[in-house]
Amino acid sequence: MLGRSAATIKCSNLRLYRCLYSTSPSRAKTQRVKKQVAELPQTYTLPSGERATPLPAFQDASNAPRTLKAKKKGSLKRSKAKLSESSLSEGNATLGHRGDLQPHDDTSAEAMNQPRTQLAREIVENLHRFPDCLLLTRVGQFYESYFEQAKEIASLLNIKLTSRKWGGGRVPMCGFPLLHLDRHLKTLVQQNKLFVAMCEEFPISDSFGETGFERRVTRIVTPGTLIDEPFLNTLENNYLLSIHLVPEKPAIGLAWTDFSTGEFFSKESTLETLQDELVRIGPQQVILDSSLRDSKSHPVLTCLKEENISPYFFSSQGEDGSIQQSEPETAAVSMLSNYLKTILLENAPTLDTPYHETDSTKMQIDAHTIKSLEIKEASYEGCPSTSIAEIEGWQSTVAFFSKRPHLRADLIEHLKQVGDISRIVQRFTLKRGDVSDLLSVKKTIDLWGQIIKRKDDLECKLRTEYNAPSLTLRASPSQGMHIHIAKPKKDSKSIDMDSSFKKIGESASTKSYFYQEWSELGTLIANTTALLAQAEKKVVSNATLLRSNSAIVDEMDVAIGFAVLAEELKFVKPTLTEERHYHVVNGRHPSVEMGLMNSGRMFTPNTIEMTPSSNMHVITGPNMAGKSTVLRQTALIAILAQVGSFVPADAATIGLIDKLFTRIGAKDDLFRDRSTFMVEMLETADILRRATSRSLVIMDEVGRGTTVKDGLAIAFASVHHLVTKNQSSCLFATHFHELSDMIGCTSAWEGKGVFDTVRFYCTDVNEIDPGVNRDSHGLKVARLAGLPPSALEVASKTLAWLNEQDKDKHALPELNDSASL
Repeated sequence: MLGRSAATIKCSNLRLYRCLYSTSPSRAKTQRVKKQVAELPQTYTLPSGERATPLPAFQDASNAPRTLKAKKKGSLKRSKAKLSESSLSEGNATLGHRGDLQPHDDTSAEAMNQPRTQLAREIVENLHRFPDCLLLTRVGQFYESYFEQAKEIASLLNIKLTSRKWGGGRVPMCGFPLLHLDRHLKTLVQQNKLFVAMCEEFPISDSFGETGFERRVTRIVTPGTLIDEPFLNTLENNYLLSIHLVPEKPAIGLAWTDFSTGEFFSKESTLETLQDELVRIGPQQVILDSSLRDSKSHPVLTCLKEENISPYFFSSQGEDGSIQQSEPETAAVSMLSNYLKTILLENAPTLDTPYHETDSTKMQIDAHTIKSLEIKEASYEGCPSTSIAEIEGWQSTVAFFSKRPHLRADLIEHLKQVGDISRIVQRFTLKRGDVSDLLSVKKTIDLWGQIIKRKDDLECKLRTEYNAPSLTLRASPSQGMHIHIAKPKKDSKSIDMDSSFKKIGESASTKSYFYQEWSELGTLIANTTALLAQAEKKVVSNATLLRSNSAIVDEMDVAIGFAVLAEELKFVKPTLTEERHYHVVNGRHPSVEMGLMNSGRMFTPNTIEMTPSSNMHVITGPNMAGKSTVLRQTALIAILAQVGSFVPADAATIGLIDKLFTRIGAKDDLFRDRSTFMVEMLETADILRRATSRSLVIMDEVGRGTTVKDGLAIAFASVHHLVTKNQSSCLFATHFHELSDMIGCTSAWEGKGVFDTVRFYCTDVNEIDPGVNRDSHGLKVARLAGLPPSALEVASKTLAWLNEQDKDKHALPELNDSASL
């Protein structure tokens, strides 16, 4: 309610007037006030800027309440109080949804009909401070919204819109119970990407012992700063990403954090690879410097638009108004940190040093590949590694658990009891943890104790059983896990009759009693609360250690998952080398294989080998013969190998791959006025520009979607560029069987001249063999799809006629080795 509250009165003179508002003041209170009022200055300035004159001293105390009560409805009541200075005014900033964060000096509360109550002033002041946020103000057990925002919120939340008296009129108003906050935040923030300023109320007591409320905005909830809301998907990261650009340079700085877990990363990248980073990171919110607000055609804004991301602008200016210049990565980290301080206010954390990512240590996967292969990275650093030592470390851990099914099963049961420690520790760091979180931390710590105890028990058992006192259980890089032997409620009448109840207060409708047992229980509760507070502090003080242990648990969980997968699907340990070599014997597509197994069918494996002397495979074959499956499984096996997993094959030797590109599938982009063919050409152009000799390129049906001649020319040019310029390992699937003639296919299914590293393969009934398939069997697929017989007959006759007309073979165009296509 917009009622009177004594919450935040700062002027002592006004406090004297306030105590006279009582309709039945005690005699002592009245006499005290009369004396203090007589000592007031004749005039003084109120916090709002108004000039006030004290009331004349009154002769009869009985007239005082009536005299001052009349003043309650006048200017004195209107300017009686001012909001106490809080952390909100320290920043003196205005936060906007998709808007700029600029200094905002206007905190006057007189803009909207001169609000007459403290709550009204608080609402108006907060609306001025946060003009582009939806303001939710807590009033008792409800959150309320007013003015035009109430209309928007009522519409979005499908709740009743009403009105409330405000000054001399009425204003729109809506509200909902406190218990419904999480559900409505999901609608406003997560679904509609809006900013919500949360104004909470805090009880305070004045010098006369009366309790009021102070209200202040403690946090602004945004899509990228969710902490522990129930609707937050704990199985996915909720990243907030900042992007810093260097004027007139291609370098950009990236910094991103999951505020719910405390994970923090940074990286220096380029405009060319920004879209790949956006798809890989998958941010829920992106912030840019406000200087880009009016740059409608900036490449960064174009990339964000292509990924359907609406940026939020933030002023990263220094105190002198200049843009803070630094290395791109450092500047992005600084902007992200400052943004969090502005948004989170009282919940702003101290960020740890971010984990620094570099392209040289991770396989780079472009945006098209992530989408076409239907993969999405988990939080584990986002990319497969290019470090053989790191990969082999993972392989050893997976192998260890693969060979010990009983230990693996035991650990799985223990891991089921472990909570998400990273999120729990983060909640305590932000002072939002509770008892259940402490119990989850305890379970995780207990897990390590149980594991150590089992180790000690086993060691003791072995010493006793085998009479070997010097026996110890050890682990070393050379010997692994090994054994070491040094030397081989009642009514008031009933209560009043009980002497253990001592009445300490009474009014017309209530009585208050002192009860010893309840007092003791209250003391116990207070002590327990203090102990819990100490435990919370201990968790926060050990946050770094707990996060480190949590990371170990996470890695163990992943390794055990890899081991279970390897056992169930018969995966093998691949060999990683520095050489340009990809050799997978009887490789399988893991997802397709599992789908076939569920339907009682077997997957047909295929062998792929690419070396520097045979790095381009041109694959032809009929529709529905398995070309796309072979392409996808080749890419997926490479990814699995470089994340440290075993792979679905009989054997595998894979040279480290620095970048993975695919051009698979067909889609248009009508929203951006791009046809299917245009989308495919953009993807092809990106590959030809960026692929290196250590890259793996997968291309499917390049050149389709236009005339046969145009498409064939584009396909030929792509193969030529990949062979002569990029020199990447490549699988190139096509229905242009004429391409084999243009390249110069020999009887040994090899290319000629500049195409001598090209090898020709064809698919038939899901098997891949050397050769060229000159019949796509499109009519068979059309028949399986159910085309009418009459249409099939016409198609058959037309195909025969076209074959008669096309007797000439395509000749190889005359191109120099250095030709640039």
